Amino acid sequence: MHTRTGLVFEFALVAALLTGAARAEVKMSGSFVADATCPATQAIKNGKNPGNIATDAGQSYELLAGNRHAPTH
Repeated sequence: MHTRTGLVFEFALVAALLTGAARAEVKMSGSFVADATCPATQAIKNGKNPGNIATDAGQSYELLAGNRHAPTH
């Protein structure tokens, strides 16, 4: 049977693990102009694109996030 202190410790441990999880994105600001019409997938690895969204060549888009501090995509 768990004691109250044990439960508090377990809760704190779970909270620490959840907040320490790596983020898949880094917040960015600015804009970019698309060179070509391309699918705007949610993730490159799985290719999911609900709504079949695409960028339009020559259109400016607001930057929201990158995949790391010096983003590659």
